[in-house]
Amino acid sequence: MTASRLATYSVKGLTKYGAVTDSGIVDLSARFDYPTLREAIEAGALPKLAEAGARQTLGDLDPQGFATFVESVASRQFAIRGRAEIAEGDPPAIYDAAHNVDGAGALAETLPELAGGRKVVCCLAILEGKDAPGIVNALAPAVSRFVCAEIPPERIEGSGRPGGRSRPALEVAALCQMAGVEAEAVRDPLAAWDRARELARETDGVALAAGSHYLLSSLWTERPAQSS
Repeated sequence: MTASRLATYSVKGLTKYGAVTDSGIVDLSARFDYPTLREAIEAGALPKLAEAGARQTLGDLDPQGFATFVESVASRQFAIRGRAEIAEGDPPAIYDAAHNVDGAGALAETLPELAGGRKVVCCLAILEGKDAPGIVNALAPAVSRFVCAEIPPERIEGSGRPGGRSRPALEVAALCQMAGVEAEAVRDPLAAWDRARELARETDGVALAAGSHYLLSSLWTERPAQSS
């Protein structure tokens, strides 16, 4: 059983953290002394947690945790790959589509824990028709810098959204600056992600990709080694 990501979840008001697998979620908080996922990250224990999650079998799944995790899909945008997903690396990366105001707000609330208190550099792309000011304003308090990108029209249309367009990177960057956060525009999503990772590495921070499933899809397709 392969665990590709770690996440915080709750069962009957009790907060836990675990390894999310294709079959369910494994409660790792019962196996380690770290009270929260944030403290595990601060202690540099991500590799240890990931290894422990990958070693578990179907019998180790937390039935209540999986039910809660699935239930949180609708309310916290946590359903599929790309919801508060952490990937090890230099720098560590977080992937969360956060493509609406509620999703961006939920992500902003959890970012301090997910990032272990480190600065977050966000690679951001937002589609037309989305509440871009609302998304930016929700994320801004938790982000130290934005690198804004555009999703190529052919990638959006090729994924079953004819006529879909990305907001111009310069427009999104201007919204970020209006929200009080330094921002730059790098139209190509791969180049923007590389820039965000570079800035995060310089500050011993964390790189975040957010704002659109299409952005995450582009990165996972072209940069698979960075997201596994």
